[in-house]
Amino acid sequence: MSHFPAPLGRQLDGLPPEVRADAEAALGYMGHTRAENTHSAYSSDWRLFEAYCEAHGFPALPAPPGAVVTWLAWMARPTQESDPVQPGRPAFSPNTIARRLAALNARHRDHRLSPPGDHVEVQKVLEGIKRHRGTAPEGKTPLLTEDVRRMAGLCRRDTAAGLRDRALILLGFGGAFRRSELAQLNAEDIQVPPGGKGLIATLTRSKGDQQGAGRAVSVLRKEPDLCPLQALREWMEAAGTGQPGGDLADAGPLFRAVQRNGRIPAVIRHRRRRGEPLEERPNRLSPRSIGAIISRYAAAIGHDPASIGAHSLRAGYVTSALLAGASLNRIQDVTGHRAIETLMIYYRHSGAWEDHPSSLL
Repeated sequence: MSHFPAPLGRQLDGLPPEVRADAEAALGYMGHTRAENTHSAYSSDWRLFEAYCEAHGFPALPAPPGAVVTWLAWMARPTQESDPVQPGRPAFSPNTIARRLAALNARHRDHRLSPPGDHVEVQKVLEGIKRHRGTAPEGKTPLLTEDVRRMAGLCRRDTAAGLRDRALILLGFGGAFRRSELAQLNAEDIQVPPGGKGLIATLTRSKGDQQGAGRAVSVLRKEPDLCPLQALREWMEAAGTGQPGGDLADAGPLFRAVQRNGRIPAVIRHRRRRGEPLEERPNRLSPRSIGAIISRYAAAIGHDPASIGAHSLRAGYVTSALLAGASLNRIQDVTGHRAIETLMIYYRHSGAWEDHPSSLL
């Protein structure tokens, strides 16, 4: 007699001992079908839908199409201060609304229910929102080479936090990294090939590599005020992790939180909820913290912090490289973009003023 399918977790008690361990491992693998960032976003999206349903008397699971279409319309408009779920918030972008519907679909599939996004009415409402509002990407202001030089120059090299921030900025720009990629890097992921031309940063997973095949990013050595390798050496020495590509005294997260007393522990203790015991976890800067660091230094050189994100370094690398005459294919080798069409968006923006026809008028 087969013990599968039906929700696997409910059947562990009925499994023979010789296969129970394999079934538990299967549950673990099921939990890794989505990237951590996607899982976190989907969880947040589901909590929002649950709150909306609770406030308006709808069942959340399974969700009736009527509840879903009103939820989509609610997200597409600003709310009043009297709104019971999210008072006084601006309208969400069509791209965010589409992602939240994808999260709702995923939750239904996880429970072997028909995804609400398959209903014609839901599809028509989403398409109408896209047509009415438009789906142009909400790009962040790119931080160009001179911006990065100025930001790095503001980092205090007599403090551990300043050395970390400088390494973060220069490596983020020099490797065109996403903030999630910078957050996942470990000290052992940095190698320095013979010849001293730069470093190799190995990403075990990234947005374009959901299966975890890994990708090696070459980061060129530059002049001292823009050099990621030199900045990493200074930071890793301060953090006590060793040297890039050399003997590591302390493997683990590359970018870590610095305590107020200047200590940089390898692990930190925290509790998930009040009343729960303290747990130890690696002292790793979160993507959100990295974004805040980038925005703070960009604001210090005169940028509007609302227009800046950690993606600004990646966008700035691509834009600066295009303005300098680099080929799209070579830029793609660094950024890991799967489609050259995505890079063409940066190309169109960077070249908007070059050979402008109005200059002939």
